[in-house]
Amino acid sequence: AFYSWGYLLRRSIATYLDIDTTELEIGYGISPVTHKPEIFIVEKLENGSGYCNYLSGRKYANVPFDAMIKPLLEGGYLYEHLLNSQHRDSCLSSCYDCIRDYSNQQNHALLDWRLGLDLARLSANHSAEISFNVDYWKDMLDKNLVYLLRKRHFNIKIKDELYLACDDNFQIRGVIVHPLWSAEYINGLLDKYDMGNVEIISIFELTRSLY
Repeated sequence: AFYSWGYLLRRSIATYLDIDTTELEIGYGISPVTHKPEIFIVEKLENGSGYCNYLSGRKYANVPFDAMIKPLLEGGYLYEHLLNSQHRDSCLSSCYDCIRDYSNQQNHALLDWRLGLDLARLSANHSAEISFNVDYWKDMLDKNLVYLLRKRHFNIKIKDELYLACDDNFQIRGVIVHPLWSAEYINGLLDKYDMGNVEIISIFELTRSLY
């Protein structure tokens, strides 16, 4: 999720600054201060161009929002590009029309633009909904989950907000979960619907079966 968000940010920044994405590199690590995961941006030109200093907002307070947050919110140019039907319907996780390129090929199987958008929305609003009710997730599951589950010899069943995996007798064998949901939240859902011992199937892992 963090790498995906990072490469979305890199594309947003490159468009905002009118530079090539290859002029910036994205990294991931755990902050020694907060002990939480974070991404960082590094300029790749030998002597630097001052992009990161400019993006910090120390001189122009509006720049961080305009360059890194606004483009990835509903109505932003990159958000609208990602949700354009031509891209949305053909890209289950990542492609060269969104966040893949030659420089990050080692991470292609890890990238998912929908997870990146989730973090982008959280960066603007820490209370943003992270669920399959969000348009870009619901659309993807409604159109592709039947096929993805068949690869694991499951059928699909929908119960309220839950997407379930069933056997041929339509007995519930698993529940599809979002990768950013906590174990506590998932256990709460299982208790709410009295599902007992079922397989927890991350939509991230389910789409990786395509690689």
